[in-house]
Parts: sequence; C-alpha cells; structure tokens
Amino acid sequence: MENQVKFEGQIECISILRVIGALGIALYHIGTFNNYIATPQAGVSLFFCISAFLMMYTTQKGIPKHYILKRLIRIVPLYWIMTVFTFAAMQFIPSISTGGGTPEFVKSLFFIPYVRHALKSADVVRPMVGPAWTLFYDVYFTFIFGVCMKLSHKFRGLLAIAGCTMLLMIQYKFQPEHPFLFVLSQPWWISFVMGIGAFYVLQYVWDKKIAVNIKVFLGTSAAVALAFMFLSDLNVYRNAILSGIALISLILVFRKQAMPRTINFLGKISFSFYMIHYYVILVVGRVIDLKVISVKSMCAIVFILLASIVLAGIANCLIEDKFTHFIKEKICRE
Repeated sequence: MENQVKFEGQIECISILRVIGALGIALYHIGTFNNYIATPQAGVSLFFCISAFLMMYTTQKGIPKHYILKRLIRIVPLYWIMTVFTFAAMQFIPSISTGGGTPEFVKSLFFIPYVRHALKSADVVRPMVGPAWTLFYDVYFTFIFGVCMKLSHKFRGLLAIAGCTMLLMIQYKFQPEHPFLFVLSQPWWISFVMGIGAFYVLQYVWDKKIAVNIKVFLGTSAAVALAFMFLSDLNVYRNAILSGIALISLILVFRKQAMPRTINFLGKISFSFYMIHYYVILVVGRVIDLKVISVKSMCAIVFILLASIVLAGIANCLIEDKFTHFIKEKICRE
C-alpha cells in the first residue's frame, strides 16, 4: 500500500553520526590536526546522507502539509541571522573578504550561488556565510524531493534518485561556468542518493532478527567506515558510500534503543553548531596560532568546542525551537 509504514521506532543513534560529522568538520576548520583529518568532506557527506534518509523516514505516512515550507523555516532564520551578521562584519572589516556588497548579500539570503572573491585564497562559489555552502544542496534537494512526492508518494525515493542521477550526469557532459549550474553539476548529490538507498535497505531488514555477532560486525563496519572517511583523503563518491554503510550499520546496531541525553542534545544542536563554530574559530585564531600543536592550541580547541556548543545551544533554543515554532504556527496553519 502506498501509505503503509514499513518501519518505525527509535533511530536516535543518528545523533551519534551528527556529532561525529560536526566534530570532524570543526576540527578540520580549526586546523591543528589537519595532518590527520584529511578533509571536511566526510562530515558533509554524512549530513547529506542523513538528511535524505530522514526525508524518506518522516514521509512514510504520506505527504506532510507545507512540507517544503516547514523544512525551509527550520534552517532559514538562523542562516539569515548569520548572513546579516557576516554582511555587517564585512562592512567594518574589509580584510575578511571582497564581494560583500548588497547584490551578494541578497543572493546569499535566497540561496543563489555566486562567485565570492577571497583575498587570501582562490575564488569560490560560496554564500557570505562560508560554511553554509552546504545549504545550497540541502535546500535544492528539499525542492527536488518535494516535487517527487507530489508526482508519486510511493515512488518518491526512486524519482529523487533519478533526479539526482540526472544532475550527476551534468559534470560528465558539460563544464558549466555559471555559478548556479556549477553547484548543480557537483557530485554531492550522490550522498543524498546513498541516504535514500539506506532507507530502502533498512526498510527491508528492519523487522528481521540480528544475531549478536552480526551486530559486532556491523558496529565494526561503522567504525572502520567513519575512520576511513575522516582519516583518508577520499573523493565525494567514496565518502558517500561509506556514509551509507555507517548509517545503515549504526541504526541496525542501536535500533529501537534510546541514546544518552547528552548525545541527543549534541545531535539536536548540530546545525546551529555547524553555522556558528567557524566564527568562534576566526576570533580565537586571531589570538592563538591554531596551526601548531601546543598546550595553548590544545586549550584553545577545548574552548572553541565548548563555546560553540554553548552558543549553538542558545541558538537552538531561541531560534530553531521557539522562533521557528512561532513562525510555523503563524504561516503553516492548517
């Protein structure tokens, strides 16, 4: 049946992957351990994979009303606040970056890609809030998935996979220079495909009994996959595959089990942490050399992580919870 729920229950263990992904990205941005943490792409792949999986998981019973709007309301308020803050900072601290004018500001607000001219690095397609480039893909995939649900709820996953596959083919046929087409042509869509694939795998095996030795194997597989992702310089496709393996394995090991409150809290604030941590790093980096392993840099890392967690917790409470709930109540009335 089209609206039959195939599996449901505790999947709180996803918070573990969110925490690992956010921590890996933060440590890479700090830079102290960049000889060991090869790339932030591993964390990004994890987040995209989880995002697609949850879209499938939360829409099993049917198409939620105002689905796309509610998804946007969840991420837009904090992103807009950070964009306004960054735009203001660029006016007073020109050394941060060039290309901080009003046109770029408006494009950033509405997830329109543009080429940002950096003073100390190569030009990149980024919004004003640097780490928020990932929102281009998350927002675009939300629209793709929403359209696919409208076309056919039953086959929403397969249609979304087909759409992502078509986008993946762009890079093999063309080398687009326009920023919007450049974003569409990047291989990150494979991470969303793996998230949908993980849903179908878990849907099939959810009610099957899993022996203890198999759980040990799955747990080991998840650990090895995550280690390879963060400690090896893998391409996007390999990171996506390993993200899917880690997601499937971890959920099967901890399925229907509640996680500690601390893990759930850190997973819950992972989006706010991701948006805020980079600014904490910029401030601390002006005082302490974070590129060198020393007592000072170790203390600075602890401070950065704790400060980012505190600020993310506040942002999550005031913006992601209270403010977005208020907006949803006003805009998304039945």
